[in-house]
Amino acid sequence: MTEQVQPTVPPPPSIEATIREWGRVWGFRGSPREQEQLEDLVRQLTDREEMLADYLRLAGIQFGVFPQIMAKVFMDAGLGRSIPESQQAMVNRQFTELMVEFRRQMGLE
Repeated sequence: MTEQVQPTVPPPPSIEATIREWGRVWGFRGSPREQEQLEDLVRQLTDREEMLADYLRLAGIQFGVFPQIMAKVFMDAGLGRSIPESQQAMVNRQFTELMVEFRRQMGLE
């Protein structure tokens, strides 16, 4: 059985989407200077989020969480930088293969 496991909760909006919505609500005018500041803020917050994701990956490794599970959770949650579709497909495939192996080991396959 190779069914795809779908997230049960939709992922939160990206940092950029959140900031753009905030700017729209608060009357962001979009001047070149404001646009530059917005891009810098998005970059800084995305960098921070990526550092948090790295920290959680390391914690997962230390506590024995399978990297396939961590990658799938981060991808579904949109944590850290987005990854190309080819890498998303690889993460989904590896996660699905791991779940199939777990089911096989438990005698469910």
